[in-house]
Amino acid sequence: MMQTQLIHERAVGIPRLEHHPAGGGKPEQTLLESFPFTIGRNDTADLCIPSSRVSREHAVVLKRGAVYRVQDLGSTNKTFLNGKQIEEAVLHDGDLVAFADVEFNFFSGSPPPSRQTATQLIDARDGRQPADVRRSVREIRRMQETLVHGSFAHEYQPVMELAAGRLAGYVAVEHRCSEPVQRGRGLADIECRLTSRLRWLSRILAVEGAQELPCGTFLIVPLDASELGAEGLAESLQQLVPALGDGRRLFVEVPETAVSDSSYFHEFCDRLREADVAIAYGGFAAGSPRIGQLRRHPPELLRLAPALTEGLSRHRERRSSLEAIVRSAAEIGARVLASGIAHTDEAELCRKAGCQLAQGSFTGASPAAGRLGRSAGCESRHGTLIEG
Repeated sequence: MMQTQLIHERAVGIPRLEHHPAGGGKPEQTLLESFPFTIGRNDTADLCIPSSRVSREHAVVLKRGAVYRVQDLGSTNKTFLNGKQIEEAVLHDGDLVAFADVEFNFFSGSPPPSRQTATQLIDARDGRQPADVRRSVREIRRMQETLVHGSFAHEYQPVMELAAGRLAGYVAVEHRCSEPVQRGRGLADIECRLTSRLRWLSRILAVEGAQELPCGTFLIVPLDASELGAEGLAESLQQLVPALGDGRRLFVEVPETAVSDSSYFHEFCDRLREADVAIAYGGFAAGSPRIGQLRRHPPELLRLAPALTEGLSRHRERRSSLEAIVRSAAEIGARVLASGIAHTDEAELCRKAGCQLAQGSFTGASPAAGRLGRSAGCESRHGTLIEG
C-alpha cells in the first residue's frame, strides 16, 4: 500500500499528492511535509509506490521558496506532467503528475485565490491550434458532467443458445446520454484518471441495470485493452459480482488482441476466477491456430468478430474456417459466441458449424434498455445458471 495520511485542519497550507484508486473510493492523500520529498519503489522513499513499473528511486519533489518542482531521477518508465514527459518542471495546483503509470494530483495547500493554473493540461503552446484547444476543453467538460451525473444508458443485447433456442444472456452496450466524446487530436488516445473513472462508473451502472434482467442468464461487460495493468482493476471487477445479484453470472470481456502470456495477465485471470467472475475474449478475428496460443489462459466464452460469420451462406470456405475455430475452441474448453447475426438462416449455419451461442437482430427481440421489471424466482445464484 502507498503511504497515505488523513488531511486535518492543521495540514492546511501543506502541499499534498492525491491518488484516486482505479476501483473508486476515497482518494489517498500524502502530505509533503519535508523536502526533498522522495518518490519510488524503495521502502525508504517518502512516498513508496509498490508498482514494478515505478523505479526504486523514481522522482523527487523540491521546494525553492514558494515554488514546488518535480524532478525525474533517471527512472526507467519516466515521469509525466499533464501527459508530457518531463525531466524537471514546476508544479501548480491541480496538475496531474504520473510516475510511470501511477497518477497523482498535486495541491499546494494554498487558498483558492492562488490557484491560477489548474487548466495547464490544455496549453496552446503544445502545438495545437485554438480550435483543437476549445474542442479539448468541451470534451473534458462533457466527460466531467458524465461522471458527476452518471449520464449513462445501457442497452442489453440478447444472446441466444442456438441448440435450445432459448435466451442465454446479454451483452451490455453503453450509450451516454450526453453528446459522445469526439476522439480528435485533442484527447485522441490520452488515458487519464478521468477516463478510468468513467469506465468504472459505466460498469457499475451496467451491472445495476442488469439486476432487472431475467434470472438464469449471464451478463457480459466489456473491458478496454488500455485498462489492463491498471492498479486495482481486478478488485473493482470482483466488486461487481454481489451487485449483479443472485441467479445471474458475470462475464468480463477482454479484447482477444490484448491477451498475453505475461505474469500480470496470469494473475489477473486467476483473481477473477477465484471471485467467480467468468472470462470472455471478444472481437476474435483470427484463425484456429491463434486459439492454441490461448491455451494457457483459456476463456469460457470466445466472442467472434462479425467479419468471421458474414456471408456464410455464400462462402463455403468461410464455413469451413468457422468449423475449425469451433473445434479448436472446444479443445481449450471455450464456447463460441457468433455476433452480428442478422438472419435466422445465418444463425442456423452457425449452429451447424458448432457455435453454441449467437447475438444479433436474428432473434427478433428488441434489446433491453434501462431498468426492466424485476423477474421473480431469483433465489439461488447456482440454481438455473447457463454454464458459460
